[in-house]
Amino acid sequence: MLFLFKDLVHLSRQFRRIWRKAFVGVFGELLIKLVKDVGRRTGEVQGFARR
Repeated sequence: MLFLFKDLVHLSRQFRRIWRKAFVGVFGELLIKLVKDVGRRTGEVQGFARR
């Protein structure tokens, strides 16, 4: 029983690490997309302002 519990704890730790990596990866990609989109929009606004 105790051995099983240790295995479960170990698995949950590994799962958490993998989940965190996946979450950071997805969140990072979204953040990059958002920054690029905002940059494009501000570029367009600046372009309009120049005209």
